[in-house]
Amino acid sequence: MLLNGSLGLRSSPGPFVSVQRAHRVRPVARAEGGGDSGAKGGTALSEDMIARLRAAEEEAARLKKQLSDLQQAQQAGGAPAQPRDPVLDGAPKRIDGTDKRETLFSGPSKRNSWLSEEDVDWITGGGPSEASASSGPTEEQQSLIGRRLAIGAVATAGLVAFSLVPTKDLRLKPAKPLYFYLTALLRVQEQLVQCKDLVEDADWTTLRLILPRITGPPGDAKASLFDAIALLNDRAVAAKAEEVAGDFLESVANIDSPRRYYDAMPSRQISGSQNAEFVRFSSGALVRAQSKLTEFLALMPRDAVAAAKQAVAAELAGAGVE
Repeated sequence: MLLNGSLGLRSSPGPFVSVQRAHRVRPVARAEGGGDSGAKGGTALSEDMIARLRAAEEEAARLKKQLSDLQQAQQAGGAPAQPRDPVLDGAPKRIDGTDKRETLFSGPSKRNSWLSEEDVDWITGGGPSEASASSGPTEEQQSLIGRRLAIGAVATAGLVAFSLVPTKDLRLKPAKPLYFYLTALLRVQEQLVQCKDLVEDADWTTLRLILPRITGPPGDAKASLFDAIALLNDRAVAAKAEEVAGDFLESVANIDSPRRYYDAMPSRQISGSQNAEFVRFSSGALVRAQSKLTEFLALMPRDAVAAAKQAVAAELAGAGVE
C-alpha cells in the first residue's frame, strides 16, 4: 500500500493529489507504531489550543467593550482627558543665539556670550526699564526732583560765596594783645645785630644754627609777624604789612647765602674768593632784613610799639640786675 502511494505521488501530475495521499499515510503509520502515546499527545495539544483561543476571545471582548465605552463617552461630550506628553505637547524653547545652545550628544552647552538678558536684569537690580521711563516721572517724583535741585542750587551758591571770602578774614583773632607779638619781633631785631659778626667771619656753621631759631621757635618771628597782622583793623595797612613780612622772611633766608647757592651740594668746599663773595651777599641780605623789620614795626600802632619797647627794656634791665 505504501509502495503504491509512493508510486502514485511520483506519477501524479497534480500537486493536490500528492498532498492528500501524504496526509493519509502519516496517521496510518502513527497508528501502527503505537496507539496509546499518539492519543495522549493529541489530547494535550487540543487542550492547549482551546485555552489560547478562549484567552484571545476574552481579550477581544474586553477591547470591544472599551471601544464601545469610549465611543459612547465621545458621543455624550465628556471625552476623558488624555495624558499629556511633556516632550510633544510642551512649549518649544526659544534659542536666539549661541548662548545655551543644545547639541546632539552633550546636551546644553556652556554659556559663550558675555552678556545676556539675565545679566542685564542682575546689573540693573530690577530697576525701571526704558519702556517705563519713557512715560516720564510722576507728580511725586517731579516734586522730589524739584526739591533736590533747589537744595543743590542753594548749596552751590553758599560754596561760591564762601570761596570769595579772603583767607585772612577767615583767620581767628589771636588771643594775646598786639604788643606781645611786637615784643618778640624786637628780640629778633637784637638777634639780627648779633648775626652781623658771624657773617663777617664767614662762620656759616654757627649761622645755620641761629637762623632757624630766629624764624621758628623760640624767636617765632614768622608766627609773630602774621599774628600782629591779624590784629590790624585797617585792611590797607594789613595788606602792606603782609607784603613787608614776606620780604623780611626771604631776606633772613638769604643771609645763609652758601646754603642757598649750593643747596644741591651741601658738602662742597668753599674757596677763598667764593667765601668773600658769599660774605658780601649775606651782609646785604642782613641789612635788607633789618630794614624790612623796621618798616614793619613802623606800620604797627605807636602805642603797641611803645609798650613792646618798654617790655624789652624791662627784660634787659632785669637781666642786668641779675
